[in-house]
Amino acid sequence: MDEQRRWWILRMGEVLLKSAPVRRHFIHSLQRNLRALCSVRNADISLQSRQGLLMAHSDSEHDAVEAALRRCFGLVASDPATPTRPDPQAILDLIPVSEWPPDGATFAVRTKRHGRKGEWGSQAFSAELGSLILDRRPDLKVNLSAPQWAVKVALFNDRAYLLDERIQGPGGLPAGVQGRVTAIVQSEQDLLGGWLLMRRGARLVLSPDSRPELASLLSEWDIALLDDEWGQRLPAGPGGRRSTEIWARLGGKGGAIEAVAGKTPMAHLEPLQGWSTEECEQLSLRIRQP
Repeated sequence: MDEQRRWWILRMGEVLLKSAPVRRHFIHSLQRNLRALCSVRNADISLQSRQGLLMAHSDSEHDAVEAALRRCFGLVASDPATPTRPDPQAILDLIPVSEWPPDGATFAVRTKRHGRKGEWGSQAFSAELGSLILDRRPDLKVNLSAPQWAVKVALFNDRAYLLDERIQGPGGLPAGVQGRVTAIVQSEQDLLGGWLLMRRGARLVLSPDSRPELASLLSEWDIALLDDEWGQRLPAGPGGRRSTEIWARLGGKGGAIEAVAGKTPMAHLEPLQGWSTEECEQLSLRIRQP
């Protein structure tokens, strides 16, 4: 086991609520999109399933990988994780001196066990690690409900991970799983609406009339928008089927437009209906996050 290699435990929300076939398709699309997001940042990433969790590890620059994790639709959050053997003393030894709290602070140990029980259960592991912490810092006080310092551990039968500060993701569904939507992105409202559609699984087909600076912002969240080559490598379509059909439109004039395949009216989408000015401002900041 490489103790220095950085791992992340990836947290998926809505994706896991789907039926088994749909869930497999969504997870496959999420993995493909995440690899692409890392690739354009010159980072490599390996993904594996473990006890129902999706885990990632990389030897690349951590900032590049975590920038990709923040922008991967379908991920609710990612927990940076440092591996060691499943032993409370080993976890204690991983805690950097700089992260210990000030004198008299309150703390709690939060352990979540995954898979079958090994030598340790989650409560026994937390109790033992808490005892070791108090041996080293008797000035600290236990507060299980609202601690000033929380030590978080993911426990498996054969190893344990010390978890670092959680990285928030955009949530939603992986880009591309709900087919294609054409978009004319010429205003801030179009940018926000396009991002919301991407979060619901749509892959945008940007009109040449879109403003380049706004299109560039959206391409940071879905690499398929960068160029035609990436668009071919990251196909879109419901149910795992590659599809070029466009079923809706964003931007431009309202109302139904030409029929799809000569029969179904194409929808004109307005995702920002009901949004306040303050909510739109917050979303704009989120899209432009570092």
